[in-house]
Amino acid sequence: MQPIYVLCVLLAMSIAHVHAGFCFARCPSTEEVVWALEPANGRCNAFRNKCYFNRANLGRDPGLNIVTKKQCQKKCNEVCTKIYIPVWASYNGTVKEFSNECLLNVHVCTTGETYLPVKMQ
Repeated sequence: MQPIYVLCVLLAMSIAHVHAGFCFARCPSTEEVVWALEPANGRCNAFRNKCYFNRANLGRDPGLNIVTKKQCQKKCNEVCTKIYIPVWASYNGTVKEFSNECLLNVHVCTTGETYLPVKMQ
């Protein structure tokens, strides 16, 4: 019975390693923007590149739909709350503060500047 236990543990570790490598591998900073619509509400999302898109799309059912920039920007969210929950994001070496995550997403969608969230200490 012990060999079966060892085999199960090794199998679980292998699956976890492969899954973690895909989910948490660092995406390249190359900017090749991928535009995608949410199937549920039709809202636009802009991702820095295919790696970031794949990461966001992982486990979604139904998944995001890749579209053109023009198609996507017609569906940018334009309404955000005025609740101040600041987030910081960087783009081309510049860190900028946004009043909340919604405003960050609106900025990325409307400009195509793929700001990535950063943690401020």
